[in-house]
Amino acid sequence: MTKHNENSCENYELRLADAAELAAERGEQVALSTDLSAHVSSCARCSDALDAISVSRSLLLAGFEPTAAPSPFFAKRVMATIRSEEAQRTLTSPFWSPLQHLAARIAMGAGVAVMALTAYAYTF
Repeated sequence: MTKHNENSCENYELRLADAAELAAERGEQVALSTDLSAHVSSCARCSDALDAISVSRSLLLAGFEPTAAPSPFFAKRVMATIRSEEAQRTLTSPFWSPLQHLAARIAMGAGVAVMALTAYAYTF
């Protein structure tokens, strides 16, 4: 159940919200029934609430309408660019390259030490 809106009458709040939701689904202006229209014309709070709904809806529609449709290959170009940039980063990473070389040397040194200790332990 929806919360009580202080800008509209309690009896007509749900009906105003339903009319606005129905208009949004259909992509039309908010259409009111005759009794709801009569109430809105006589009640300043409900009239203000309906104006707020209309303004909010128009602002949302203006903010989300795309100006132009993307080309059919837009997603493919974006993904190809992402893949090429990731490949470039892995090939020429200035930060990780020295650490990779250091880790390889430490691993080789540890392997040699393990082999030497194994040979030493095996002789006893």
